[in-house]
Amino acid sequence: MIRSLLAAALVALAAAPAAAHGPTPQRMRMEAAIAAEPDRVWPLIAQLAAIGVWHPALADVVVTGGPGRGALRTLTFAAGGAVVEGVDDLDDASRTLRWRLKEPDPAAFPASFYSSDIKVEPAPEGSLVTWSSNFYRADTGNYPDETQDDAAAVAAMEAFVTEGLAGLKTLAESLD
Repeated sequence: MIRSLLAAALVALAAAPAAAHGPTPQRMRMEAAIAAEPDRVWPLIAQLAAIGVWHPALADVVVTGGPGRGALRTLTFAAGGAVVEGVDDLDDASRTLRWRLKEPDPAAFPASFYSSDIKVEPAPEGSLVTWSSNFYRADTGNYPDETQDDAAAVAAMEAFVTEGLAGLKTLAESLD
């Protein structure tokens, strides 16, 4: 009897670490068709602070360190809090911007790290904008709070990108 209880306890203890795991990499890719030529859409992305004009979740954007690679972009959220992003690449020829999270604020955005890119390509009706992100949840421990787990990170990233693409589309299509 004692041997059976001991064996059951050992099995339970061995299984507990298997149930706990750290963050899993998340990936997201969204596209928006915009009825505006790429030469009209691209500057709204390439001008790093312009995201503050077209993204409804942002109250302010401050860029330091230049217009391209190595620049830092501080995004202040309308709901409070801020994150700092670092620009990895800004390529006018391919109309691609790549950046990564440098200083997270888990209370403002539930990710501990992300790397993202936006690409603008010609499309039959104007432009196709693709926004891709790879990211990790805010709490990288084994038992994250539900506000900082994988589901929270995915929901936040999907909402941020969806709102951003909608705002970009609205602004780009309104320009003459």
